[in-house]
Amino acid sequence: MKLEFLHDENKSFSVDGGPPIIIPNRTGPIITKFPNILIAPTKGAKNQPSANFIAINKEGKVIWKFNEDNYLGVKHRFVELFQDSKDELWFKNLAGKEYRIDHTTGKVIETRYENMDFDYEIDEKENIFRLRVGDHEHDIQAKIENAYSYRGKFLLVDIPAPDRDWNKRRTLIYQADGRFFESFQNGVKLIITDDGEYLVVIHDMNEASPLLYICIASIYQNTQKPKLLTKIPYIYADNYTYAEKSKCIILDSPQYNYDLKIQVWIKIFIKPEENKFSFIETKFGLRTEERGKNQLEIIDENRLVDLEALKWFDLSRIDEVIKHSGQAEAHYDQRGESVNEQKGERKKKKWFGIFG
Repeated sequence: MKLEFLHDENKSFSVDGGPPIIIPNRTGPIITKFPNILIAPTKGAKNQPSANFIAINKEGKVIWKFNEDNYLGVKHRFVELFQDSKDELWFKNLAGKEYRIDHTTGKVIETRYENMDFDYEIDEKENIFRLRVGDHEHDIQAKIENAYSYRGKFLLVDIPAPDRDWNKRRTLIYQADGRFFESFQNGVKLIITDDGEYLVVIHDMNEASPLLYICIASIYQNTQKPKLLTKIPYIYADNYTYAEKSKCIILDSPQYNYDLKIQVWIKIFIKPEENKFSFIETKFGLRTEERGKNQLEIIDENRLVDLEALKWFDLSRIDEVIKHSGQAEAHYDQRGESVNEQKGERKKKKWFGIFG
C-alpha cells in the first residue's frame, strides 16, 4: 500500500490514490509493515486509555481498536515496541509490561514482564510534582516530562532543563520498590541482560556527528541491588550485544588513529564476572552473534572471533586502553599492547576516543 499525506489540518492521507482518510486523534506515525492493514497510535483519556492503537483497511474502515474500553485494566498508555522481527507486532505499556498483538484482530497473543505500580500528580499552586512508586512518595521540585518503566523493574522520570538546553536534561531512576537509584543526564537507555545478571545504563548522550550519538555506558551487577562495576566513555549508543553463554557484554566505540589519520571502530568485549575486557578493530555498526561459548561472529564481515585467543586486560584499566582524555602517556597497538615511547619503540597504532 502506498500512502500519500495530504498535509491538511486533519492529518488526512490517501492509500493507493484513493479518497482521503482521517484517523481522529492520531498521535504518531502509521505502521505500514502488514499487508492490507494500517495501524496508528491514537489519543486516549488521560491515565485511562481506551483506544491507544487503531487498525484500518485501505478504505478507512476500522478493523479493530486495541484495548477498547481499557479491558486490560491499565493506567498508562501504550507505545509500539520495535522488534527485529518484521512479522511481529508488540505494544509496550508505559508501566513496563509488553504485549504481542495479533495484527489481524488486535488481540493479545502473549505478554512478558509486569507493570510497575506508579503514578504522579501536579500541585500547580506549589509547583511540585508528586511521584508515587509502590508505597513510596517523592516530591520532585521540577516538571516531570515523561515517566515510564523498563520491564517493570525500574522507573525512568525525565526532567527537562529549565532553559531548554538538551544537554542539561536529567533522568531520575527509581527501583520497583520505590527506592531512588540514580540520576543521569542527556538521555538514558536501560538494558538488563537476558539472564538478569547485569544492568547496562547508556547515558550522557552527545551527537558527535549527524545521527552519531556517543555516550557513557555504566555497567552494574545485580539488578535487585545494583553495584557499579565500571563506566566506559565514548560508546556508540545504538549497538549493544550480550553473549549469554560467554557472559560477555559487547559495545562499539569510535576511535581515531593518528598514524593513519582515519576514524576506526573497535568492539569492546567486557566479562564482568571475570573483571576483564578486550577489544578488536572492526567496522561501523556491525552486529555480533554468539555461535557458542567464547565463539562469536561479526555479521556482514564473515569474521569469527575466539574470545579465548584475545589479549585481556583488568577491567580497572579500561580508561587507559580506551583513550578519552587526549593525553599521550600511552598508546596501544591493535593487540592492545602498551608501547613505551621513551625507549623509542616503534608505534604500530595510536588509539584515541574521537573527542580526545
